[in-house]
Amino acid sequence: MKQIENYHKAPSEAEKAMIVTDPLKIFHGAVENCKPLLTLKTIEKGGSRYRVRGIIHCKHSMIFGLSVLLTLCIYFELQQAILTIHALEKKDNIKKHNSLFKRFGFRM
Repeated sequence: MKQIENYHKAPSEAEKAMIVTDPLKIFHGAVENCKPLLTLKTIEKGGSRYRVRGIIHCKHSMIFGLSVLLTLCIYFELQQAILTIHALEKKDNIKKHNSLFKRFGFRM
C-alpha cells in the first residue's frame, strides 16, 4: 500500500520508474530483511554449558524469516479483528464476530 501511495505521489515518470510496485519483489525484500545472520548455539566446556554466537545456515535463516513474517501477519489480523469488534460495541453484533476470534483460539 505504501509503495503504491508513493508511486502516485511521485511528480515525474523517472521517479515512478524507480519505485518498486511488484508484490513478489516486495515480499522477497521483506523476507530478506527478516532473515537473521547469527544464532545462539550451546557449547559444553568443562561441564558447563555456554551459549555462544554462531553463523546460521541459509535454509534456517529463510525459515526463521518466513516465520517472523507469518507471526506479524497473524498479530495484525488479530488487531484488526479487535478494533472491528470494539467499534461495533453492541453485544448482538459482537456475537456475530466471534468467528474472528475462534480462528485464533480465543473465547469471548
